[in-house]
Amino acid sequence: MTSRSIHTKKVRSANGYTETQFYTSYDFPTFTERTNLADGKKRYRPVLSKFLKINAKHFVGLTQGFKVEINDMNGKLKSTAVYAETDASSPIQYMEHFYRVENQHATQKRLVNTAQTMGASGLMESGYTIGKDVELMVDMREHRQVTNGNNLSLNGDLFTVGIFPFLIPTLINMAQREENKFRSVATTKVISRHGILDSVVAIDKGSKVVTRNLVFEAESGNVVLSNVQNEFNDPVYRFNYPAAWAYDGMSGAYKNIDNRIKIREIHGGRAEQYSRFAANELFVAGDEVLVQSLQRTGDDLQPDVRLLWQLAEDMGGRRQLSRFY
Repeated sequence: MTSRSIHTKKVRSANGYTETQFYTSYDFPTFTERTNLADGKKRYRPVLSKFLKINAKHFVGLTQGFKVEINDMNGKLKSTAVYAETDASSPIQYMEHFYRVENQHATQKRLVNTAQTMGASGLMESGYTIGKDVELMVDMREHRQVTNGNNLSLNGDLFTVGIFPFLIPTLINMAQREENKFRSVATTKVISRHGILDSVVAIDKGSKVVTRNLVFEAESGNVVLSNVQNEFNDPVYRFNYPAAWAYDGMSGAYKNIDNRIKIREIHGGRAEQYSRFAANELFVAGDEVLVQSLQRTGDDLQPDVRLLWQLAEDMGGRRQLSRFY
Protein backbone atom coordinates (compact mmCIF):
# COMPACT_ATOMS: atom_id res chain seq x y z
CA MET A 1 0.00 0.00 0.00
CA THR A 2 1.41 3.39 -1.05
CA SER A 3 0.30 6.69 0.44
CA ARG A 4 1.45 10.10 -0.83
CA SER A 5 0.37 13.69 -0.90
CA ILE A 6 -2.02 14.66 -3.69
CA HIS A 7 -0.17 17.95 -4.27
CA THR A 8 3.14 16.69 -5.65
CA LYS A 9 3.02 17.76 -9.28
CA LYS A 10 4.63 20.98 -10.55
CA VAL A 11 6.15 21.82 -7.16
CA ARG A 12 9.78 22.35 -6.25
CA SER A 13 9.69 20.10 -3.16
CA ALA A 14 7.47 17.24 -2.05
CA ASN A 15 7.12 15.16 1.08
CA GLY A 16 7.77 11.86 -0.65
CA TYR A 17 5.61 8.81 -0.09
CA THR A 18 5.19 5.91 2.34
CA GLU A 19 4.99 2.28 1.29
CA THR A 20 3.45 -0.22 3.72
CA GLN A 21 3.45 -3.98 3.25
CA PHE A 22 1.32 -6.55 5.07
CA TYR A 23 1.55 -10.30 5.42
CA THR A 24 -1.09 -12.27 3.53
CA SER A 25 -2.30 -15.84 3.32
CA TYR A 26 0.18 -16.37 0.49
CA ASP A 27 3.07 -15.79 2.91
CA PHE A 28 1.45 -17.85 5.68
CA PRO A 29 -0.95 -20.33 4.07
CA THR A 30 -3.20 -22.89 5.72
CA PHE A 31 -1.51 -26.29 5.97
CA THR A 32 -3.52 -29.52 5.80
CA GLU A 33 -2.61 -33.16 6.28
CA ARG A 34 -4.58 -36.39 6.31
CA THR A 35 -4.02 -40.09 6.68
CA ASN A 36 -4.83 -42.51 3.87
CA LEU A 37 -8.24 -44.09 4.14
CA ALA A 38 -6.95 -47.52 3.11
CA ASP A 39 -4.48 -47.62 6.01
CA GLY A 40 -7.27 -47.92 8.57
CA LYS A 41 -9.62 -50.21 6.62
CA LYS A 42 -10.43 -53.52 8.32
CA ARG A 43 -12.67 -56.29 6.96
CA TYR A 44 -14.20 -59.42 8.47
CA ARG A 45 -15.86 -61.76 5.96
CA PRO A 46 -15.78 -65.55 6.62
CA VAL A 47 -15.73 -67.46 3.32
CA LEU A 48 -17.62 -70.63 4.40
CA SER A 49 -20.41 -68.78 6.16
CA LYS A 50 -20.82 -66.50 3.16
CA PHE A 51 -21.07 -69.43 0.73
CA LEU A 52 -23.83 -71.25 2.59
CA LYS A 53 -25.27 -68.07 4.10
CA ILE A 54 -25.96 -69.95 7.31
CA ASN A 55 -24.45 -67.10 9.30
CA ALA A 56 -22.94 -64.71 6.77
CA LYS A 57 -21.07 -61.73 8.20
CA HIS A 58 -19.55 -58.71 6.51
CA PHE A 59 -17.88 -56.20 8.84
CA VAL A 60 -16.02 -53.09 7.64
CA GLY A 61 -14.18 -50.57 9.81
CA LEU A 62 -12.67 -47.32 8.49
CA THR A 63 -10.52 -44.72 10.22
CA GLN A 64 -9.08 -41.47 8.92
CA GLY A 65 -7.46 -38.44 10.51
CA PHE A 66 -7.30 -34.84 9.33
CA LYS A 67 -5.13 -31.96 10.51
CA VAL A 68 -5.78 -28.30 9.66
CA GLU A 69 -3.28 -25.64 10.71
CA ILE A 70 -4.39 -22.01 10.52
CA ASN A 71 -2.79 -18.75 11.64
CA ASP A 72 -3.61 -15.09 12.26
CA MET A 73 -0.90 -13.56 10.06
CA ASN A 74 -3.17 -12.33 7.29
CA GLY A 75 -3.17 -8.52 7.49
CA LYS A 76 -0.35 -8.13 10.03
CA LEU A 77 2.22 -5.43 9.40
CA LYS A 78 5.30 -6.59 7.51
CA SER A 79 7.29 -3.46 6.68
CA THR A 80 7.05 0.31 6.38
CA ALA A 81 9.31 2.38 4.12
CA VAL A 82 9.52 6.12 3.50
CA TYR A 83 10.92 7.22 0.13
CA ALA A 84 11.91 10.58 -1.26
CA GLU A 85 9.91 11.78 -4.22
CA THR A 86 13.02 11.73 -6.41
CA ASP A 87 14.50 8.40 -5.23
CA ALA A 88 12.34 5.28 -5.32
CA SER A 89 15.18 2.80 -4.80
CA SER A 90 16.67 3.80 -1.43
CA PRO A 91 14.27 4.39 1.48
CA ILE A 92 14.95 7.17 3.94
CA GLN A 93 13.34 5.21 6.76
CA TYR A 94 12.61 1.49 6.82
CA MET A 95 11.13 -0.85 9.41
CA GLU A 96 10.44 -4.57 9.05
CA HIS A 97 8.82 -7.06 11.46
CA PHE A 98 10.05 -10.64 11.66
CA TYR A 99 8.04 -13.42 13.30
CA ARG A 100 9.18 -16.79 14.60
CA VAL A 101 9.04 -19.19 11.65
CA GLU A 102 10.74 -22.40 10.62
CA ASN A 103 12.54 -20.81 7.66
CA GLN A 104 12.72 -17.05 7.11
CA HIS A 105 13.80 -17.51 3.47
CA ALA A 106 10.90 -19.78 2.51
CA THR A 107 8.26 -18.39 0.19
CA GLN A 108 5.47 -19.91 2.25
CA LYS A 109 6.32 -19.80 5.93
CA ARG A 110 5.12 -21.85 8.88
CA LEU A 111 4.89 -20.27 12.32
CA VAL A 112 6.83 -21.57 15.31
CA ASN A 113 5.25 -21.24 18.75
CA THR A 114 8.12 -22.32 20.99
CA ALA A 115 10.06 -19.71 22.91
CA GLN A 116 12.00 -19.14 26.10
CA THR A 117 9.66 -18.16 28.91
CA MET A 118 9.80 -17.04 32.53
CA GLY A 119 7.25 -17.56 35.30
CA ALA A 120 6.44 -15.65 38.46
CA SER A 121 8.98 -17.73 40.39
CA GLY A 122 11.77 -16.62 38.04
CA LEU A 123 12.19 -20.08 36.54
CA MET A 124 13.38 -20.01 32.92
CA GLU A 125 12.14 -22.66 30.53
CA SER A 126 13.25 -23.23 26.94
CA GLY A 127 11.02 -24.69 24.25
CA TYR A 128 7.82 -23.59 25.99
CA THR A 129 4.72 -23.46 23.76
CA ILE A 130 2.80 -20.18 23.69
CA GLY A 131 0.24 -18.72 21.30
CA LYS A 132 -1.04 -22.10 20.12
CA ASP A 133 -4.61 -23.43 20.39
CA VAL A 134 -5.49 -27.03 19.59
CA GLU A 135 -9.03 -28.28 19.02
CA LEU A 136 -9.74 -31.99 18.57
CA MET A 137 -13.02 -33.35 17.17
CA VAL A 138 -13.90 -37.04 16.81
CA ASP A 139 -16.82 -38.35 14.73
CA MET A 140 -17.79 -42.00 15.38
CA ARG A 141 -20.55 -43.76 13.45
CA GLU A 142 -22.00 -47.27 13.23
CA HIS A 143 -24.51 -48.85 10.88
CA ARG A 144 -25.72 -52.41 11.46
CA GLN A 145 -28.12 -54.47 9.33
CA VAL A 146 -29.30 -58.00 10.18
CA THR A 147 -31.41 -60.17 7.85
CA ASN A 148 -32.96 -63.44 9.07
CA GLY A 149 -34.64 -65.92 6.70
CA ASN A 150 -36.28 -69.35 7.05
CA ASN A 151 -37.05 -71.70 4.16
CA LEU A 152 -39.27 -74.76 4.60
CA SER A 153 -38.73 -77.38 1.88
CA LEU A 154 -41.43 -80.09 1.86
CA ASN A 155 -40.81 -83.14 -0.33
CA GLY A 156 -42.08 -86.68 -0.61
CA ASP A 157 -40.66 -89.91 -2.05
CA LEU A 158 -43.18 -92.53 -3.35
CA PHE A 159 -42.13 -96.07 -4.20
CA THR A 160 -43.65 -99.52 -4.19
CA VAL A 161 -42.61 -102.76 -2.66
CA GLY A 162 -44.42 -105.42 -4.56
CA ILE A 163 -48.00 -104.26 -4.79
CA PHE A 164 -47.78 -102.00 -1.73
CA PRO A 165 -47.02 -98.27 -2.21
CA PHE A 166 -44.94 -96.38 0.36
CA LEU A 167 -44.67 -92.58 0.86
CA ILE A 168 -41.77 -91.06 2.77
CA PRO A 169 -42.20 -87.27 3.39
CA THR A 170 -39.20 -85.00 4.04
CA LEU A 171 -39.17 -81.56 5.61
CA ILE A 172 -35.98 -79.51 5.46
CA ASN A 173 -35.67 -76.20 7.35
CA MET A 174 -32.90 -73.96 5.97
CA ALA A 175 -32.37 -71.05 8.35
CA GLN A 176 -30.22 -68.23 6.98
CA ARG A 177 -28.79 -65.19 8.67
CA GLU A 178 -26.81 -62.28 7.20
CA GLU A 179 -25.26 -59.44 9.20
CA ASN A 180 -23.64 -56.32 7.75
CA LYS A 181 -21.87 -53.83 10.00
CA PHE A 182 -20.08 -50.59 9.16
CA ARG A 183 -18.05 -48.56 11.63
CA SER A 184 -16.09 -45.37 11.00
CA VAL A 185 -13.97 -43.03 13.09
CA ALA A 186 -12.92 -39.63 11.73
CA THR A 187 -10.63 -37.38 13.76
CA THR A 188 -10.11 -33.72 12.93
CA LYS A 189 -7.40 -31.69 14.62
CA VAL A 190 -7.47 -27.91 14.17
CA ILE A 191 -4.35 -26.01 15.23
CA SER A 192 -4.55 -22.22 15.53
CA ARG A 193 -1.15 -20.55 15.64
CA HIS A 194 -0.70 -16.93 16.71
CA GLY A 195 2.32 -15.08 15.40
CA ILE A 196 5.13 -14.37 17.90
CA LEU A 197 7.10 -11.25 17.06
CA ASP A 198 10.76 -12.22 17.03
CA SER A 199 12.56 -9.03 16.00
CA VAL A 200 12.08 -5.59 14.47
CA VAL A 201 14.68 -4.04 12.15
CA ALA A 202 14.61 -0.23 11.83
CA ILE A 203 16.82 1.74 9.42
CA ASP A 204 16.90 5.53 9.61
CA LYS A 205 19.25 7.39 7.25
CA GLY A 206 21.77 4.57 7.20
CA SER A 207 21.58 3.81 10.94
CA LYS A 208 20.34 0.27 11.69
CA VAL A 209 18.72 -0.68 14.99
CA VAL A 210 17.58 -4.24 15.70
CA THR A 211 15.17 -5.04 18.56
CA ARG A 212 14.91 -8.70 19.57
CA ASN A 213 12.40 -10.29 21.90
CA LEU A 214 14.25 -12.86 24.00
CA VAL A 215 12.05 -14.02 26.89
CA PHE A 216 8.25 -14.14 27.14
CA GLU A 217 5.88 -14.39 30.10
CA ALA A 218 4.74 -18.00 30.40
CA GLU A 219 1.07 -17.29 31.08
CA SER A 220 0.17 -14.27 28.95
CA GLY A 221 2.87 -14.46 26.27
CA ASN A 222 3.91 -10.82 26.73
CA VAL A 223 7.53 -9.85 26.20
CA VAL A 224 9.55 -9.88 29.44
CA LEU A 225 13.12 -9.43 28.20
CA SER A 226 14.24 -7.74 25.00
CA ASN A 227 17.42 -6.13 23.73
CA VAL A 228 18.20 -3.30 21.35
CA GLN A 229 21.43 -2.95 19.41
CA ASN A 230 22.69 0.61 19.84
CA GLU A 231 24.89 2.67 17.53
CA PHE A 232 28.01 1.02 19.01
CA ASN A 233 26.70 -2.50 18.17
CA ASP A 234 26.26 -3.21 21.88
CA PRO A 235 23.04 -4.77 23.19
CA VAL A 236 20.92 -2.77 25.60
CA TYR A 237 18.54 -4.98 27.57
CA ARG A 238 15.05 -4.07 28.73
CA PHE A 239 13.19 -6.06 31.38
CA ASN A 240 9.45 -5.74 32.00
CA TYR A 241 8.16 -7.00 35.34
CA PRO A 242 4.48 -8.06 35.01
CA ALA A 243 2.15 -6.63 37.64
CA ALA A 244 0.58 -10.07 38.15
CA TRP A 245 3.86 -11.35 39.59
CA ALA A 246 3.67 -8.79 42.40
CA TYR A 247 -0.12 -8.57 42.92
CA ASP A 248 -2.46 -11.52 42.62
CA GLY A 249 -5.33 -9.18 41.89
CA MET A 250 -3.70 -8.21 38.58
CA SER A 251 -3.57 -11.79 37.31
CA GLY A 252 -6.15 -13.48 35.12
CA ALA A 253 -9.79 -13.47 36.25
CA TYR A 254 -10.13 -17.10 35.17
CA LYS A 255 -8.39 -18.23 38.36
CA ASN A 256 -11.32 -17.56 40.69
CA ILE A 257 -14.27 -16.44 38.60
CA ASP A 258 -17.61 -18.01 39.65
CA ASN A 259 -16.14 -19.30 42.94
CA ARG A 260 -18.71 -19.63 45.73
CA ILE A 261 -18.67 -19.91 49.52
CA LYS A 262 -21.51 -20.04 52.05
CA ILE A 263 -21.88 -17.23 54.61
CA ARG A 264 -24.07 -17.92 57.63
CA GLU A 265 -24.03 -14.63 59.53
CA ILE A 266 -23.23 -10.96 58.88
CA HIS A 267 -22.43 -8.61 61.77
CA GLY A 268 -21.48 -4.94 61.49
CA GLY A 269 -20.91 -5.10 57.76
CA ARG A 270 -18.51 -8.05 58.06
CA ALA A 271 -19.18 -11.63 57.10
CA GLU A 272 -18.80 -14.16 59.90
CA GLN A 273 -18.89 -17.92 60.19
CA TYR A 274 -17.66 -18.84 56.74
CA SER A 275 -14.85 -21.03 55.53
CA ARG A 276 -11.69 -18.94 55.97
CA PHE A 277 -9.73 -21.57 54.10
CA ALA A 278 -11.97 -21.02 51.08
CA ALA A 279 -11.57 -17.25 51.32
CA ASN A 280 -7.80 -17.45 51.57
CA GLU A 281 -7.44 -19.96 48.73
CA LEU A 282 -10.13 -18.80 46.31
CA PHE A 283 -10.09 -15.00 46.63
CA VAL A 284 -7.53 -12.22 46.59
CA ALA A 285 -7.62 -8.67 47.92
CA GLY A 286 -9.77 -6.38 45.79
CA ASP A 287 -12.12 -9.05 44.43
CA GLU A 288 -15.74 -8.00 44.18
CA VAL A 289 -18.23 -10.54 45.45
CA LEU A 290 -21.92 -10.91 44.72
CA VAL A 291 -23.94 -11.70 47.85
CA GLN A 292 -27.17 -13.59 47.35
CA SER A 293 -29.66 -13.79 50.21
CA LEU A 294 -33.27 -14.84 50.69
CA GLN A 295 -35.64 -12.21 52.08
CA ARG A 296 -38.98 -13.20 53.56
CA THR A 297 -41.99 -11.44 52.03
CA GLY A 298 -45.07 -12.75 53.74
CA ASP A 299 -44.91 -16.50 53.38
CA ASP A 300 -42.51 -16.44 50.41
CA LEU A 301 -38.72 -16.22 50.24
CA GLN A 302 -37.52 -13.86 47.51
CA PRO A 303 -33.89 -14.01 46.29
CA ASP A 304 -31.89 -10.78 46.58
CA VAL A 305 -28.56 -10.37 44.79
CA ARG A 306 -26.38 -7.32 45.42
CA LEU A 307 -22.82 -6.23 44.83
CA LEU A 308 -22.07 -5.44 48.46
CA TRP A 309 -18.73 -6.97 49.28
CA GLN A 310 -15.11 -6.84 48.39
CA LEU A 311 -12.19 -8.77 49.78
CA ALA A 312 -9.59 -6.97 51.88
CA GLU A 313 -6.74 -7.98 54.16
CA ASP A 314 -6.73 -7.11 57.83
CA MET A 315 -3.70 -6.20 59.90
CA GLY A 316 -2.82 -9.84 60.43
CA GLY A 317 -2.71 -10.58 56.71
CA ARG A 318 -5.94 -12.61 56.82
CA ARG A 319 -8.42 -12.03 54.06
CA GLN A 320 -11.84 -10.84 55.22
CA LEU A 321 -15.09 -10.22 53.41
CA SER A 322 -16.13 -6.65 54.22
CA ARG A 323 -18.87 -4.34 53.00
CA PHE A 324 -18.34 -2.64 49.66
CA TYR A 325 -19.13 1.11 49.68
